[in-house]
Amino acid sequence: LDLKHLLKEAKQRIPPVLSTLDDPMDLDDKAFELTGTRGCAYCGGLAHRITQCPQLEKHKLAEVSDVMRKDMFGSGGYGGEF
Repeated sequence: LDLKHLLKEAKQRIPPVLSTLDDPMDLDDKAFELTGTRGCAYCGGLAHRITQCPQLEKHKLAEVSDVMRKDMFGSGGYGGEF
């Protein structure tokens, strides 16, 4: 199905073998009518929706790790000696 979506995204001809495969993203037409976007609203990929977006997941993990690394005493720390 990934190849089918890549071909569709590149506006190339989809072979009959791939056309016969059942594709849950074909139901995306209803979602397109409601939201106005095809595929993922975050990255624009056609093979998934935003709920399964790998790029969004990486972004969320990066934000969480940044929060965990922040200094608890501010930007420069305490600065004095203990």
